[in-house]
Parts: sequence; structure tokens; C-alpha cells
Amino acid sequence: MNVLPAEQIGIAVLTNAAPIGVPEALCRSFLDLVLTGKVERDWFALFAQALAAAMAPDYGTSVDYAKPPQPPKPALAAAAYIGGYHSELDGPAQVVEANAGLSGAGLAGAGLALKLGPKPASYAMRHFDRDVFTYQPTGENAYGPSAVTFTVGAGGMATAMTIENLDLNGQGTFRRAAN
Repeated sequence: MNVLPAEQIGIAVLTNAAPIGVPEALCRSFLDLVLTGKVERDWFALFAQALAAAMAPDYGTSVDYAKPPQPPKPALAAAAYIGGYHSELDGPAQVVEANAGLSGAGLAGAGLALKLGPKPASYAMRHFDRDVFTYQPTGENAYGPSAVTFTVGAGGMATAMTIENLDLNGQGTFRRAAN
């Protein structure tokens, strides 16, 4: 929305499409026409470039999780990863057996599942390589699979896990909760 109070004019363009710059460009082009009688620049090119940068994936860009290493290193036994974890920022998380009373798309036969959120949502975990698994986040900023990387202690048990899409500012590590 753009408003020119002195000219007593404004414009609002609404859309339910992906943010690619169309409503912004239409508003600015309209104002150009009102103020100068012609569109002064290619507003779509400007806004499309700015929004493309702003909407670019902010995780999962360094590794193609659709292509595991060949051959992938085997994961530890499920018991090494299963348990409760906690983050000061994100709260509790659990890694559970996928068939342990869970339901939801993609959970059957997944082996492990990640439970996140205040009303824990379950996400199937897929093995990628050794102590790295992936899961598919949901929501408007979910671009593709996110890594869940476990730190394994000397006793062969995971002591922490870092969830890539929650770790954009170095705050996505969950420590194993005390039993």
C-alpha cells in the first residue's frame, strides 16, 4: 500500500500469491503515472530481485539431502538417539521410535521420528549419513529437508542434536535432557 496524503491519493494491491514483487511494482508504477504521467523505471525487476533475495532458502543450501553419500555410513542403534532433548530457546524435543503410537504423513516405517513444538508435532526422520538424519519442516518458510545432526558422546549415546532450520543464528542445539 502506498499513500500520498498531499495529493489525497493512495493505492492498495492485495494478492494471495507468493511474494515476487507484483503488488509492490503495481503500486509504485501507479504512483509514477499519477505523479509524472509515465512509469519511471522497471519496478517489477527491482522488487523481484529484492524479494527473491529475502525469500531465498536460509537452510539446506550447502548439502543436497536428496543425494546421500555413497555409501552412507550406518547410523548407530536407534537407542543411541532416542530420548528427550531441551533447548533454552525452543523448549523440549523428543526423538522416538516412529511406530511408538505416532500417526501422521510419512511416519510409517521411518524408524525414528522427531517431536517438536508446544503441542508436539511428529516428523519422520530419514537417515542421511552416520549421525545425520533429515526431516521435512512445515510452515511458510519450510523449503526442503532439514538436517538433524547428533553429537555422540564417549558412551555411544547422543548428548545433543542440532536442528539445521532452527540453527540459523546458532541457537538450534538441543541438549539431551536428564532422565
